[in-house]
Amino acid sequence: MNRPDYLPTYLTDQQREAILYRGGPLLIIAGPGSGKTEVIAWRVAHLIRAGHIRPEECLVTTFTNKAALELKDRIQQKLPSINVELMQVSTIHSFCAELLRRYQRGGSRLLDAEGQFLFVYANRKALGLGDIVKGRPYSFFSQVIATFNQATEELVEPDKLLAHCEAGLCACCADESDLWQERAAVAEAYRRYCDLLRERRLTDFAFLQRHALDLLTGRPDVLAELQERFHEILVDEYQDTNALQDRLLELIAGDGGHLTVVGDDDQSIYRFRGATVKNILTFPDRFPNAHVVRLTQNFRSREPILDHSQRVIVHNPARYPKDLFTRRGPGSDIVLVYRRTAGEEAVAVADFLKRLHDAGKIRRWSDVALLLRSVRSYAEPYVAAFAVAGIPHVVTGDATFFKRDDISQLYRLFSFLGASKPWGDVHLRQPIVGLSAETRGALKRYKDNLLDVATDDGLREIGVQDAKDRERLLALLKLKKRVQDGRHNSLIEVFYGLLAATGYFARCEQEGREEAQQNLGVLSRLVAAFDEYGGTRNFYPFMNYLKLMKEGGVDPVTVPPEDAVQVMTVHQAKGLEFPVVVVGALMEGRFPSRRRKERYEIPADMKASGSPEVNDPHLVDERRLFYVAVTRARELLILGTADVVNKRGGGPSRFLNEMLGDDLQAVADLERAFIAEAESRGGAPLGPRERHSFSQLAYFLQCPLRYKYAVIYGLETPWPAPAGFGANVHRALEEIHNRARAGYPPGEADVAGIVAETWVPGPGIRPEMEQALQEAAVQQLREYVRKHANTFSRIERAEAHFSFSLGEHILRGKIDLIRRADGGGVEIVDFKTAKSSPLTLGGIDAQLDLYALGVETDLGERVRRQTVHFLGDGQVVTWKWSAKRAGMAREGFATILERITRREFTPRTAYCPTCQEFAAICPYALEHPGPAKE
Repeated sequence: MNRPDYLPTYLTDQQREAILYRGGPLLIIAGPGSGKTEVIAWRVAHLIRAGHIRPEECLVTTFTNKAALELKDRIQQKLPSINVELMQVSTIHSFCAELLRRYQRGGSRLLDAEGQFLFVYANRKALGLGDIVKGRPYSFFSQVIATFNQATEELVEPDKLLAHCEAGLCACCADESDLWQERAAVAEAYRRYCDLLRERRLTDFAFLQRHALDLLTGRPDVLAELQERFHEILVDEYQDTNALQDRLLELIAGDGGHLTVVGDDDQSIYRFRGATVKNILTFPDRFPNAHVVRLTQNFRSREPILDHSQRVIVHNPARYPKDLFTRRGPGSDIVLVYRRTAGEEAVAVADFLKRLHDAGKIRRWSDVALLLRSVRSYAEPYVAAFAVAGIPHVVTGDATFFKRDDISQLYRLFSFLGASKPWGDVHLRQPIVGLSAETRGALKRYKDNLLDVATDDGLREIGVQDAKDRERLLALLKLKKRVQDGRHNSLIEVFYGLLAATGYFARCEQEGREEAQQNLGVLSRLVAAFDEYGGTRNFYPFMNYLKLMKEGGVDPVTVPPEDAVQVMTVHQAKGLEFPVVVVGALMEGRFPSRRRKERYEIPADMKASGSPEVNDPHLVDERRLFYVAVTRARELLILGTADVVNKRGGGPSRFLNEMLGDDLQAVADLERAFIAEAESRGGAPLGPRERHSFSQLAYFLQCPLRYKYAVIYGLETPWPAPAGFGANVHRALEEIHNRARAGYPPGEADVAGIVAETWVPGPGIRPEMEQALQEAAVQQLREYVRKHANTFSRIERAEAHFSFSLGEHILRGKIDLIRRADGGGVEIVDFKTAKSSPLTLGGIDAQLDLYALGVETDLGERVRRQTVHFLGDGQVVTWKWSAKRAGMAREGFATILERITRREFTPRTAYCPTCQEFAAICPYALEHPGPAKE
């Protein structure tokens, strides 16, 4: 096969074949460490460079957003003259969202995983689940939601599922009657859930895909347009797609002549999320003319690691045979740490790693990863052993957010605010409140209701002599009274009230405690989620929600030391590699884990994916997971096991016997093991390039510290968005402009119908307020249509996306309207629902400057004018765009991005008097206050 000059010489024959093949459906079976991502990137680059397709004619799907961004960067390196950002390289979920946005009228709000959980919990009575909660509530609702998602992704109709459960209830024996009643209740809940999503104009991730599939099956014109648009479809991680995704992609692919799928059946580890390995296993059967390329050279692992991993995975039935090899040489022996108890094994692992580090065999602690089946369940003895041995480490996925001292103290302060009883001094005496020892003593001695002495004189009389302490206590008591009287507007308002009253956030800023501030950002998002989906401001259900989150576990943000062992789950390590890998807790019942039967199991004959590929999928999946774990290792693989778990037997994992033989004690001789020096990987691998939107950069323009709080720490704004009014108006505007482009310009009489069709109700908004907002939108847009319908004939694009590179960064955005300008070129228009206001540097003019750069750099249009249209009062402001302005804008944004990279977040104190979001908690704003507020 001829090699084009632009292909690098380091590619293997197998990789070149995968890149260059043209002749029908293509299945690339990519073993671990076989350079899969590089092959995908080069295949896309080759198709474009060879002239087979244009960039916009390629659809590439990945498993995660991070993988999509990294793949884009790889393709961009190979195609420097093409803007890869606008290629459709995304997750399937993102692709479905784009399809629905583009082709489906109306709109909907997307529930993320946390939002879906809260929505189901908050509506449990409406769903008929209020009286059947079993066991731990978090676990119950998680199982219910998993069943909902599985039913959606397996294309199970609610009525059929309910009929199945009712039939099972009629036919079951007395011992199973309660279980089948529960199953029938969950099936009925799913039916109601589907109805509720439609009524509220909401969608979850599963229905996002289902709606996209329904769109393509119900709109042949849309399907034909997509088939005409995408001349090449490439699916990464194909082994982890579900039945719905496979049908969607097959529809677009048509006969599959330009379909490439890439994956490894041995690394299919997401069955619990709905993935079916049958998609990749049956691909040659469904496409008989498919060409198969096997990438069998492993560039990652030493020979002992690769050879021993193969000894295990061959025990799985129903798989593609593979003859993997590596040219990296023999390297170290496989090391088995075998002790009597799990605790002793953890200590032995820590001691062994310490010895290797001290001897120079391991250069950097960050070269080491400890992989576990469950970090939350099994990490504790290792963490304790690492602490004793002085090994720096960072734990990911341990769900210990609510165990952090500051978060647990804030949780108790929330309890204090919501409690109707007159107790609470014990919570006020917590360190986070920052009171003096004398004040804490006075509070401890006072036995009555503190609200009775909630004045400066009253607190002084009970012994609180420190003026700052009195100020802090009065703020907390005032907040408690406001909550008890129901005068708070939102829970996020109460959250910020706590941070302001305690001064905790300001102290963290002054002391440089970034990890604490990032975790306050996590808590703010939990609180804001309840505001959006909880359906009430009442404190009792809010505290129940926080209890649920504690039960289920939330991962904290950790700022790792520069050089530390990484402790994570095997699932989190997928796609990563480390010089040294420890796979711990390899005992029966832990890894492999015990089989758990689904309580609300959907029968195979109702699923789109049908029966699993094997009779015992659990053990097969566990073996695949073990295979993924051990193949993360480059230089050294250490396996840890024990005879006894929690005073009970269990014994070593069967996977160890498959890998090392029956006499594990003979293998577990640490002194005789040959250990070569592990080649360090140097620093941590770089992630995808940073992407920035103008809404993010606007924070920096106003105040760099505001950017850090909102973007870096992820602090939610301390007030709810005004019912999504602006978003709803822009959805209606897009529909107005799209109809005009299609040759059907709407008139004033059409506006009310368009607004009603595209309107998405705001969370927790009273019906009368919703109606008033909708009427206001109709009024604004009627006036716009009346005065500016004569410009509709010049519309080029509506809601046009752009993205372009500026140095090592990506700038992206979405322009409301692009229309042809008089004399050639285009005019870009941004709509604001507010009334007109002076254009300020770093404000709207900077936004339109970024948009103009995007249009010229990315969309290839010459910008003549920039316009902002204030719908609030109908004012239109326009100015010219010039090469000089473009140069200044490019230079200005480059400076901002450079400062962000250097983490220069110096506060702009001139902004403090007008800061609305963080003025109450930022130490600099407290020193430069604005006008006093009631």
